[in-house]
Amino acid sequence: MQLSVFSDLKALLAEMGMRLVYANEKSLYIAGTRWETYTRKINRNKFMCSICGSGFEVVCPECMATVTKRLHVLADFLIGAHALVHADCILSRDLGVYKTYFNDLKVVSTI
Repeated sequence: MQLSVFSDLKALLAEMGMRLVYANEKSLYIAGTRWETYTRKINRNKFMCSICGSGFEVVCPECMATVTKRLHVLADFLIGAHALVHADCILSRDLGVYKTYFNDLKVVSTI
């Protein structure tokens, strides 16, 4: 069954005129440098708006403690760098990270 699914995927990609492009040294380097910038700049207590990229804090209404968040995953930066090097644009609902760290990449929003 796995072979059939793989064959179906290859056929669909060919029919749509799409091809798979693997990461190269340039896209991996860009991802790494922008991830480094992000990790130096990010404040774990600030959330980022997915539309405009503005940072803001969230406070628990019960105990008034500042709510912390997890960092964006490295995959976001690998995907953005790959699109920057190998594509004309990226389709994403998470505009914040791409507007902020990939402002040289055309982002098409689904919003």
